[in-house]
Order: sequence, then C-alpha cells, then structure tokens
Amino acid sequence: MIKKVFEKSKALPATTILIGFGGMIGQLLLIRVLMVIFYGNELSLSLVIANWLLMEGLGSYLGGKLSSCKSINSRSVFLGLFIIYPFSLIAAIIMARLIGGGFLFRRIPGLAMNLSQMLITALITIGMTSIVHGSLFPLAAELFEREKKELAVSRAYLTEIIGTILGGLFFVFIFAQRLKALEITTIILILHLIILIWLINNYKLFSYRYVLNISLIIVTGVIIIFFNPISNNLHEYSLRGLWPEGEVVDYRNSIYGNIVTLSREGEKTLLYDGSPMLSLTNPDISWSEDYAYLVAAAHEKPENLLMIGQGIGGPISFLLEHSIEELTYTELDPGLLDIMRDGDSDIIQGEFDDPRVNIIEQDGRLYLNRTENRYDIIKIGDIDTETLQTNRFYTEEIFELAEKRLKDNGIIAFSLPGSYTYMGGELALLNSSLYRTVDNVFENTYLIPGDRNIILASNDSLSIEAEVYVERLRNRGLYGRRFTTGYLEYRLDQSRIDNLTESLIATEARLNRDFNPGGFYYGMLNRARVIAPEYLNIFYNIGDFGIRGLIIAGIFILFICWLLFKRANNSDANRLTYLIVTTGGIAMSFDILIMFALQSLFGHIYQFSGLFIVAFMGGMFGGGRLAYKFIESQNGEEVSLKDYLKRLELGIVGLLLLFIVVIYILRNILLIGGSIYISAIICVILALMAGGVTGAEFPLATEFLPDLKSSETAGSTAGRLYTADLLGGWAAGLIIGIFVFPMTGLVITISGLIVIKVSSYLLIYGVLAD
Repeated sequence: MIKKVFEKSKALPATTILIGFGGMIGQLLLIRVLMVIFYGNELSLSLVIANWLLMEGLGSYLGGKLSSCKSINSRSVFLGLFIIYPFSLIAAIIMARLIGGGFLFRRIPGLAMNLSQMLITALITIGMTSIVHGSLFPLAAELFEREKKELAVSRAYLTEIIGTILGGLFFVFIFAQRLKALEITTIILILHLIILIWLINNYKLFSYRYVLNISLIIVTGVIIIFFNPISNNLHEYSLRGLWPEGEVVDYRNSIYGNIVTLSREGEKTLLYDGSPMLSLTNPDISWSEDYAYLVAAAHEKPENLLMIGQGIGGPISFLLEHSIEELTYTELDPGLLDIMRDGDSDIIQGEFDDPRVNIIEQDGRLYLNRTENRYDIIKIGDIDTETLQTNRFYTEEIFELAEKRLKDNGIIAFSLPGSYTYMGGELALLNSSLYRTVDNVFENTYLIPGDRNIILASNDSLSIEAEVYVERLRNRGLYGRRFTTGYLEYRLDQSRIDNLTESLIATEARLNRDFNPGGFYYGMLNRARVIAPEYLNIFYNIGDFGIRGLIIAGIFILFICWLLFKRANNSDANRLTYLIVTTGGIAMSFDILIMFALQSLFGHIYQFSGLFIVAFMGGMFGGGRLAYKFIESQNGEEVSLKDYLKRLELGIVGLLLLFIVVIYILRNILLIGGSIYISAIICVILALMAGGVTGAEFPLATEFLPDLKSSETAGSTAGRLYTADLLGGWAAGLIIGIFVFPMTGLVITISGLIVIKVSSYLLIYGVLAD
C-alpha cells in the first residue's frame, strides 16, 4: 500500500501541489504579518501583494532561464530551491518583525512607516521568499516535459493551482485562528522535508542518497518531536523584536484582526492590527468626557443612544451621566471585548457592569441595517477614515441609513482630526468631504471646532449655544468641573464656528460614498502628510494630470506598442505575452476590487478574503482544465483554438461589466437578514467565473507561443508567460489598489480595465486572425 502511494510517477505532481500549497499559505502569512507592522489599511495590502507578484515574476523569469540552461542539472537546482523556500519563509517572518521593531529604521512607537520604509521592508522580507517560490514553477514544467508528459506547462499550471486552492482552504478554515505564523511555517517545512526524501529516493541524484535520506528523516523527526518548543521560541523572539519597548502579555488572532496586549512600566496597552487602541490600566478620559458632554448636551432629553465603536474606556461612562435610559454599544470583534473585560481599570469594569449598557457583538453598520429601534443620538466613536473598513461609517449611504434609525429630533455625531482656528490642505479636504456628505443627507449640520472637530447633524434645528448647554447641564446635575460657562463659551464660540464652517463649504472636496470613497482618499493624504510628506506631490500630480498629460502619455504608450508589436522580431509573441499581462492584471484587479467593494459594504470581509482567493483559483483550475481538454480534443486545429481565445477575451469584458451591476445590487440588499452571506456567495460565484475565463487563457497561450517563437521550450514558455501573468498582477496591485481606485472610484476603475482588455483583444485578433 505504502509503495503504491509513493510511486515514482506521483512524486512530481505531489511536489507541484505542495509548491502551490506553500506559496498560497506563505503569501497569506506575510500579508497578515506585514499588515500589523504597517498598521495597515487596504493600500498597504495592495503594496504587499504587488511586491509578492513582482518578485514572484522575477523568480519565474530566472527559473525559465535556468530550465533552458544545458550546463546545469535542472533537477538538482529544483530540489535545492524547493527546500530553501520554507526556510526563507521562516526567515522572512522573523525579519519582518525585527524591522517593524526598529532593527532597520528608527521609528517612534505608534507612528506608521512611510511609503519608502514600507516598500523596502516588503522587498527585503518578501523578496527572497517569492523569488525562490516563483522559480519553482518553470522548473517543474521542465521536469514534466522530461517525463514526457503531454502539454507539460498546462499540467504544471493546473497541478500547482490544486495546491494553491488547498493552501487557501487550510489557511482560512484551519491554520489562521488556531496556529501562530511560525507554527504554520514549521508545518510547511516538515512537509517539504518529507517530499524531499521522496524525490531524492526516486530520482537517485546523489551518490550518498541513503545517508542523505537518513539525515533528512532524523531532522524531520526532531522537528516533529520538538515542533511546539521550536516554534514557540521563534515566535517569542520575533515578538520581542517587533515590540522591544514592552512585554507582550497576550497575543492572539481573530477572524477580524490581530490583538496584542503590551505591558510597560505597569501600564497595559491594547493594540489592534499593530495600532495602539486603549490603555487597559489608565484610559485617557479627557477627550472622552469632552466629546460625550458636547454631544449629549446638544439633545434636549437623550434617553436611547447608539454608540458605534471606540466606546469602552470612558466614552460610555460619560454618556451614561446624562440620564440615558439605554445605551446600545456595537463592537465587531468579541476578542477585543474579552480582553477589555479583564482590564484593570474601574472605569472599564463599570461600563461592562452597568445594566443600562447593551453590548452587541456585531458590526455597527450591519446592526443599523437590521435593527428596528430608533434612537435619540447615534454617536460614532473616534474612528478615522484611513481604511475602507472605517471609512464606511462616514459615507452618504450610512448617513441615509442613520436618518431612518433616528427619532424626529435625533442627532448623529462623529469627530474628525481638526483645529480650533484654521484648517488647510489635506485636513480641510477631509473635513470638507465629510461635512458636505452628512449635510447632503440632513437638513441641519453643525461644527464644533477642536483638536478633533465634532460634527452634529439632525433634521431638527439644534441650539449649539453656551447658555443652552449650561442650562441643560445644570438640570442634569453635571454643571461644573470642566464644563463651566467660561469653558462652554470658548468651545462654542459662534464666530469661530462660522469661520471654520464657511471654509469647509468653500473647500472643493468630493462627497464620500461607498464606491467612490472621498473620505478614504483624503484620510490617506492626511496620514501621508504626517508620515511621508515627500510623496504627497505624487498623488496631487496624478490628480492634476489633465487632458494634456493624458495625450502625452497616450502618445508614449502608442510608441512603445509600435516598437513591441510592429518593429520587434518577435512581435507576434509579444502580442500574446501582452494578452497574458492584461489578463493577469485584470485577475489581480478583480480580487482587489471585490475585497474593496465588500469591505466598503460590510467592513469585515477579510474573514472571507481567503475564500475569494480560493474561489478564484478554483475557477482558474476549472477553466484551465476545460481548456486543457479542449486542446486535446482539437488535435492541433489552431482555428478553433483561436476562436476560443477570442471568446474568452470578450468574456472577461462581460464579467467586468457584470461586476459593476452585481456590486450595486448587493448594496441594495443590505436590509435583508444574512445579507453578508448572500453577498459572499454571489461574489464567490463571480470569482469562480472570473477565475474560469482567466485560467482558460493560460493553457491556450502556452500552445501558441512555441509556434510564434520557435526557440521556446516548456521551461522557457512557462517562465515567459508566468512572468507576464505575475507582472500584470503586480502592476494592477500597485496602480489600481494604491492610486486609481482611491482617486476615481469603482466605476471609472472598471471602465479603465475594460479599455485595457479591449486593447489586448484587438491586438490578439490581429496576430491570430491570419
């Protein structure tokens, strides 16, 4: 039985499956680790994925060159790189955490890296790992051909996709919540060692292979026996490097994020996805009191209040002082609540113990969608707009929803980074965008200036005057302490309010909507002003590109196309390669946009992100498999293959159009119970379809390329086209994820992708029409 399982013919397919398995898990692990280090939003996610694909593409190119080099033993190189990969992944995770803790850059704790530091960190940590992994595919394709497998490149491609699907499923449903990053990499190392023993025994490459096999068996056994101590020690060492300024007393991952409790000099700080969130020992109550009092006193008699996020540790306590009968608080991540309940602060314990507090473990926006309750005040916690997950609490769509959940004289309140006297630049754009957006929904909007501006909106007129506030606070027995007549006259100075309000109205900023997130874009610019001011001009120059710039860029692109597709000796092969570049770019864009769009709607879609990737890869396998069978059935009849390829190109255009329609439909079913799961299922189906049409193109292209460029071998063909695919994905991750979508929104982004895919159709129609 064992002999049958470990047949020689199964060794290479099993190895290729493990390559896909380890590659997918490695990518998801590094995304998770680097997102914590970068205090990441969706843009840093795009940066991480783009760098992975770039280095993977470089590795694929090098692997293609190695496979066609007759002076080296491809099998030996393949085995060497195969066993290097898991070690490089372990080193990458440790190095990432050390750099995040200040090993390479001097960093102020709590301050995010700038773009240059993020890019260098990503290249260092991802570079070696993805180059090694990328080189394995063309080498595997070459070995398939040496074993006289028909359609060797397609076989290697489909086999690796099987492993990629399995890796995504294991990571999402088994590894992510149960194991630490370095425990997962140790499992991958063990699997690689087991497969390596199998390969050495089958290929008989080394003179002392029995000694090597025994050595590898011993090493594998030692790692398995001491698996937990080894991984735990590495884990603790890397965490000390990431947070050298304190002791990590609790570290956990939930389906929503990474939660760390850091202890320093008796003070416990809670960090969420790397960013300081709350002091569990001595919460900062000064701003909490100010925000709570200025909001609650704006209402004549607040009885029922809804607070969304950032409420534990002061805000809830101060709101309850205003004779609130019931306060509903929504918090998405139950893991956060568990840690907060164990906090040492009397304030935090009092908030959990108060019978008037109703804590809902649910996303605040989804709660608003589903509840029938109506409130006097809906207060949004101190949530910034620097991620799509948080920006969705300030869009026109949620303000329209909040309007339905407020009583006739109800108030919605939120705060933004601000100023007492003057706002300019990115801060003015951010405040103007959100002020304009809420003012577009409610009849009356008011601004209270401060280090964080407070914005109040209602369909009823509000009395934002010091004497009114004084009277209400006296009646509630709260007048005094900070809130005296003098302080309230200062905070509610009408001339200052009028001046800042007029400046916001005069500032030209676009509204903040789910699929055209102006607040997200301006929040990103405001953050860049602090951590990377040197890069602001890039965004502004792109935004000011104008018609003249587009014409110049268009002429330059046409000149490059003329060189590549007309003058070059291998112009036909270049056109086919361009087709794969565009397909890889659109595949990557589809993954990014589906996560961005659903993140804008539901806020915690990252628990499904691995599932979408798996669905897309599953579609690619299905499409590739159908194309593989279709090629076999045609017996070399190129006419049918050409027609099939053209239809696939048009199918991609059709799916991009369908995507826009589906996403806007999903926005309109949010009120339906279980809408997130309905949406996830629909998007999984979309991902399967998109993966199917893109996956089917690769096997077809591998059949055409050797005919168009006679010097191509299986390894060089795989290297060339796989590199093209990955470079297209890299460009899309960098350009679409970081620039185009934040600046233009969903519809214009999709329109641009359609134009690109139509251009590849026209080019390939010309080369394959003859």
